[in-house]
Amino acid sequence: MSSIFLFSVEAVAPILLLLLLGYALARVGFLSPGFLKNGNALVFRVLLPMTLFHNVYEVQGLASIQWRLVLFSLAVIVVLMGLGFVLAGAFQVERAARGPFIQCVFRSNFAIIGLPLAESLGGASGAAMAAVLSAFTIPLFNLLAVVVLTLYAGKKGETGPAAMVKDIVTNPLILATAAGLACVAVRGLLPVNAAGAPVFTIQNQLPFVYKAITWLHQSSSPLALIIMGGMLDFAKVRGKWKNILLGSVCRLIVAPVAGIAAAVACSRWGLITCGPAEYGALLALFGAPVAVSSAIMVSSIGGDDELARQYLVWTAAGSMLTLFLFTALLRGWGMLS
Repeated sequence: MSSIFLFSVEAVAPILLLLLLGYALARVGFLSPGFLKNGNALVFRVLLPMTLFHNVYEVQGLASIQWRLVLFSLAVIVVLMGLGFVLAGAFQVERAARGPFIQCVFRSNFAIIGLPLAESLGGASGAAMAAVLSAFTIPLFNLLAVVVLTLYAGKKGETGPAAMVKDIVTNPLILATAAGLACVAVRGLLPVNAAGAPVFTIQNQLPFVYKAITWLHQSSSPLALIIMGGMLDFAKVRGKWKNILLGSVCRLIVAPVAGIAAAVACSRWGLITCGPAEYGALLALFGAPVAVSSAIMVSSIGGDDELARQYLVWTAAGSMLTLFLFTALLRGWGMLS
């Protein structure tokens, strides 16, 4: 079990280190407010869309996908979003804080922490399962986040349904996801060569374009973390403790408990099939800290962006303990090998 604890620390520590680096660089004046503002826009409008496009485009085939498990995962995410709405009302979360709070409840850092964690818990099978789930859950995370944040953005003169729909369909992350899906669809219609591969793919026929997209995708999270760290203001934590604690508990405890409990129930009812690989992937999906891009999106769309950055810090730190405890429990119950 010590190896799992060390893995949790090693997976989360780089996130905290980059946040602290950005915070320190901003405090000494190396990162100016102008740079942070423009860098935030760069990540949101260019780098994160490239990450989404890359992840969707990497989907190779649909025949071997466990569609029941995929649909189950998507359904749980939607239910968690609904739970976020309910809790935001029950605990009287302020309007500006509702978007970041609800996003924290349902959206995990599956891309950066979840995928390697699934491999650590479920081996190669767990990694393969997580990779398939990521192709569907990460676009859904972004779609729901855009909807929720737009709903509570509160832009003057732009609060009608038509304006909200416009904001959603013109969002760079939604457009990138749609472009990736379009490329996958077109690729499936192309003729294949003797080896059974499509006669045209970006990585084979336009490798320089594919490499550029890959580089932009790889630079997304590190730059986002440094910028978010530079924009952190720990002096504002005192007035946000209630929301920070509530959001962190929901992300690190409520979400994984709800997700795993639902998986156990659905497995017993024969709706889905779950073994160590599936439970490892689901724990990684529902138990990881909040996504790095969540704070960038709040800063760009609207809402309490300081609260979103605090969620990033505290859920990352807390996940070192919660991921270890959940792993120990699931192994003790024979759900993980």
